[in-house]
Amino acid sequence: MKRKGENIEEILQLNNHTLIKEKVSLYKDVTTFTKTIYNIMIGYNFYYSLNFKFLKDIKEFKEGDTFFYRDENYIVFGTYIENRGSFKIFQTQN
Repeated sequence: MKRKGENIEEILQLNNHTLIKEKVSLYKDVTTFTKTIYNIMIGYNFYYSLNFKFLKDIKEFKEGDTFFYRDENYIVFGTYIENRGSFKIFQTQN
């Protein structure tokens, strides 16, 4: 039997975070993958809170790594391996 809080999504939900975007897709390269995450974050009015940590983290992301970004409003996870990318974006519930 599975207990609450065993996976990261359940832990975040227990800590007042809501999954607002999840995507699994094929991407031609890692740059296309990171641009997709960036553009989605801009769409959530992230532009105004966009900070250097997010830009640095996303620019330094390499294939095979796990992308992780967190600030007071958002948490972003992503992975990219062999043209397959997936990411989840969580937002803090106000």
